[in-house]
Amino acid sequence: MFMALALCLTLLPAPVWAEETENNIAAQANTANVAEVTINGSTTPYADIDAAFAAAQQADSATVKLLADVTIRHEDYSGIKLEKGNITLDLNGKTLSKSTRDDNVFYARNAVFWLSPPEATTKDEFLAALQTHARLTVQDSSADRSGKIVQPNGGPAVIVALNTILTVNGGTIENASSVDLDDDSHLKPNCAVLLSGGGKAVINGGTLRGMRGVAVTGYITKEVEGLYKDTFGIEGYNNDTYGNELTVTGGNICATSGEGLIVYEKA
Repeated sequence: MFMALALCLTLLPAPVWAEETENNIAAQANTANVAEVTINGSTTPYADIDAAFAAAQQADSATVKLLADVTIRHEDYSGIKLEKGNITLDLNGKTLSKSTRDDNVFYARNAVFWLSPPEATTKDEFLAALQTHARLTVQDSSADRSGKIVQPNGGPAVIVALNTILTVNGGTIENASSVDLDDDSHLKPNCAVLLSGGGKAVINGGTLRGMRGVAVTGYITKEVEGLYKDTFGIEGYNNDTYGNELTVTGGNICATSGEGLIVYEKA
């Protein structure tokens, strides 16, 4: 069974150099730093975006601030997996994107960010992993609010799964591809954000954009009135296992074609 509403959501509100980092990664003056990580008031620059987020995940709370436009280039086209920690990403007017794929295959690891607990091999390990609650908060401190997370390929830009939490306060999360890899399971649509298996998202500001804005399996909470048609805004389906949660208090959720809100209900 499915429900469809044609709409787009618009809701109004709501160089420091270190010789060596905690992870023994040298940050030399002749190396271009792409991000800085602040933990407990101490800021360390990084020339490698993977190292920056690896360091951030070792702390209970950390802020990663982009210092330059960054393209993630991994041989398997994977993005950045966040398994733990409470991380604030300040886009700072910069763009964080993936390299372009030469095929149309999509796996969860191919998202720019994949929020998911550590891998588990037993039921007890899995239940314990669900308590890690990895959190990512996206904001943009730049004056022109031009910061972006961009997925140039088909599939979601950000995946939020299994009790992890995404909060968007500013910036843009965008899937810029015209390739739609969605199938009957609705697990890999072209969208800005996908909630899967108990993921939670709170949209307070910024813009989510793609062929679909958000794909969500679970319960939709809308706190502020203000909906109007502008193609795909939110797509979702329910299951009876780990219901996802989407709360929207502000920002823009838009897409390039079709309905604005689709809710699939599955047993």
